[in-house]
Amino acid sequence: MKPFLSYRYLRFPVATVLIFAVVTKAWQTATEPADGMPWLAMGHVLFESGLALLLLSGVWPRLVKWVTIVAFAVFCSVAVHLALKSAASCGCFGNVQVDPKITAAMDALIVLLLMLSTAGNQWKRPSRKQVTFVAAGIFFTLLLFIPMSLHPPLQRFDHGTVVTKTVQDDSDREVKPPWSSYMPSDFQIGYVEPKSVHRFTLEIANPTDRTLPLDSVETECECLVVMEKPEHLAPGKSPLTLEFTTPDIVGAYSKTITVVSGNQQWTTRFHARIDTPLSAEPETLVFTSGETEQLFTIKNDGQVPIRLLYATSPANACVVRIGPEPIVGGGSLELTALWNGTEPDGEQVITIHTNFSKQKTLRVPFQVRQ
Repeated sequence: MKPFLSYRYLRFPVATVLIFAVVTKAWQTATEPADGMPWLAMGHVLFESGLALLLLSGVWPRLVKWVTIVAFAVFCSVAVHLALKSAASCGCFGNVQVDPKITAAMDALIVLLLMLSTAGNQWKRPSRKQVTFVAAGIFFTLLLFIPMSLHPPLQRFDHGTVVTKTVQDDSDREVKPPWSSYMPSDFQIGYVEPKSVHRFTLEIANPTDRTLPLDSVETECECLVVMEKPEHLAPGKSPLTLEFTTPDIVGAYSKTITVVSGNQQWTTRFHARIDTPLSAEPETLVFTSGETEQLFTIKNDGQVPIRLLYATSPANACVVRIGPEPIVGGGSLELTALWNGTEPDGEQVITIHTNFSKQKTLRVPFQVRQ
């Protein structure tokens, strides 16, 4: 058996591939907000780092060899699936964009070489040095990756304003609610995602020159909870902090907030738009006679970047090429849909797949008018 087909030598380049995947995934976690599934990502990283450590340590060569073969066979099947969907990247190496075809070929080569290699059948007990090496490696992986995986769950709207992001310069823009004498008649926080938590500050204006009592603050539903309120209403403006837990619905949402002061009470109507972050503009693509190309825009109204992975359509009637760059929160991305001239049976829709756990797909219908 030639030396390069010996497991003793092959385990080092295979472990290097796994370590590179772990490092790039950790970097992506540190530089991009979590998409809602940090523990799943951490489990993936722990498996790859643990397998790399076992390969480097040399323990149980035959068992570790076959575990590695199965793992890379699974990696290869996923890469082939993404390649067939014309995905821009396999996602195996975090922010590093790698064509799924290249990844599939590399994974298949590793599986083939490992199957041809010899590893012996040593089941002897691992030495203390080997056990310490593997345990220390997993410990330091956890120590580095867990803080990267944790992101603050609250999005704050402070001082009676809604802060939004513009696509052009990504600067803050304040949208102030209309004020009446004591309370705004309406208070908008704009777009929010289902089953998310948001804290905001509503200001109560006291236009008089005397201090007024603050007896109670009442909300129309349990989803609005008063977190901080002043003991009394001094002349000027007093902050009232509330927390809004969005229900698992989609659509316009509106509730009343009532402030009671002595024999007086003031109300404001709280408004939110609960929806998933991604939307298409126009909502439906229309191909007329002779047209084979349509431009459309994907908007991200959320707070975190979302990466589009690939797009599918029945019988591949419409092809959409997806680039590697994510859509930043509050940003948009222009795409091109290419129609091949056929009309598929059934529903005519382009399905765009994403890496965002709360909106795995976005459906964009298309029509063909002769």
